[in-house]
Amino acid sequence: SVGWILNPVYRRHQQHTNKDVMQEFFRVLEITPGVDAAEATVELSKYRNYEGTTSLTLATDAESKLRPSDWWMSFGSDLPNLQKLCKIIMRQPISATRCEKNWSAYDHILTKKKKVPTATLR
Repeated sequence: SVGWILNPVYRRHQQHTNKDVMQEFFRVLEITPGVDAAEATVELSKYRNYEGTTSLTLATDAESKLRPSDWWMSFGSDLPNLQKLCKIIMRQPISATRCEKNWSAYDHILTKKKKVPTATLR
């Protein structure tokens, strides 16, 4: 949900009307180190209302041309808390492939341990 809100391509989609999305967004704001949640809330309003550098024609034209993290680094300078949040959130991998690979390896290790015969005590 945070990625949806901060992705400039979806800025016009009225995410703020979805209660669950906004609750998750604010929960993430509160637990993200180095981000002032109160200031970020004010900045979110400016971002949604196309105020500051995010209102520039260049910024709106680039919404679909740049990756969200690059867009925020280019046009989010007057929204520093959202910019920092975006730097953290948008650069995380969104695929479970790496996790699944690790789980598979871990499962393989556990399976091997189960098959190892235990020494019998005499």
